[in-house]
Amino acid sequence: MKASLRNLALLSLLLSVAGSWAQAPAQADITAEQVLDKAIEASGGKATISKIKTAVLKATMEAPMQGLKGSVVTYVKAPNKIRVETDIEGLGKTIQGFDGKVAWSSDPIQGLRKLEGAEKAAMARNSSIVSTDWKQFYSKAVYVGKEKFGDKDVHVVELTPKEGKPMRQYFDAETFLLLKQTGVQAGAMGEMPFEAYFSDYKEFEGLKLATKQVVKVGPIEIQITMKEIKQGVPVDDKLFAMPAK
Repeated sequence: MKASLRNLALLSLLLSVAGSWAQAPAQADITAEQVLDKAIEASGGKATISKIKTAVLKATMEAPMQGLKGSVVTYVKAPNKIRVETDIEGLGKTIQGFDGKVAWSSDPIQGLRKLEGAEKAAMARNSSIVSTDWKQFYSKAVYVGKEKFGDKDVHVVELTPKEGKPMRQYFDAETFLLLKQTGVQAGAMGEMPFEAYFSDYKEFEGLKLATKQVVKVGPIEIQITMKEIKQGVPVDDKLFAMPAK
């Protein structure tokens, strides 16, 4: 049972990383801001993104080594609200929320708790499907260089959040779509290094998103597959507020 609880805590941390479908920057011989603009255009462009007022994303998740399966439902409401519900078979439901001011989490191990510091900052960064203003959350973006990722050339950008540890993002040199992200994620178990991989990009009403993610933290690898995204659906503000208990 203790092993299962540890697995759930790690999964909660993994899903907080995976909760971000957003993208940022990358490319050589141009400025960081130009790179960021290109990445936004690759995702659909500011005009398309700015039209998204609400969205509900449904996905399946699996941790094969632990024999765990479940579902993930994400609610997003502009400009900065998010709720992520993760239901894991045999372990229960984890819910994370941010109402634009207060970030919180509820799970079978920690119960209900208010998030502060780097955890809160991460929730705020994840509160939009695709961010169009990197300066809102990051104090610095630096082009690191060009590398190989499988058979693809990628541009590597290091982003320093206003609160939290720097992370690196790896973008396809041709499409500017995000393929990989590495960094340190804050969670209930403290800070842990992670790797996240993004693939199988598809277009949803002009918005291009990765429909498959693989996130690795410690001994756990979680696979997330997006099954559905609906834009413009009614989403009650009460969903994002921290429960009384």
